[in-house]
Amino acid sequence: EGGEMFDEGEHTISYWLYKSQKKVSERHRHRYEVNPKMIEKIEAAGLAFAGRDADTFERMEISELPRSVHPFYMGCQYHPEFQSRPLEPSPPFMGLLLASCGKLDLFLDRAKSKEKIGNGH
Repeated sequence: EGGEMFDEGEHTISYWLYKSQKKVSERHRHRYEVNPKMIEKIEAAGLAFAGRDADTFERMEISELPRSVHPFYMGCQYHPEFQSRPLEPSPPFMGLLLASCGKLDLFLDRAKSKEKIGNGH
């Protein structure tokens, strides 16, 4: 198990899907990783790395495309299926389900509203 930190915070879908947690724990898939030398070029092309490992901050764990480019594009370098249950899907699967039925915007708006209320805004 490894911890992921969210780089972009409230600007990413994954941040809201994981209920504003700064750190999450998922089982990392160790077979393939993003070449650190390519990260800057990949990000310049539009793919954002929203989550990185908490230990070194060098291993890319979560990637996203902006909503202006794709309705829901989130990739992860871990196994979200290990924490999914039929009536409680893991956050990446929940995001896919919400986007596929047109409810992702409503979910994101509600999540952002709850955080503002919780912070006294």
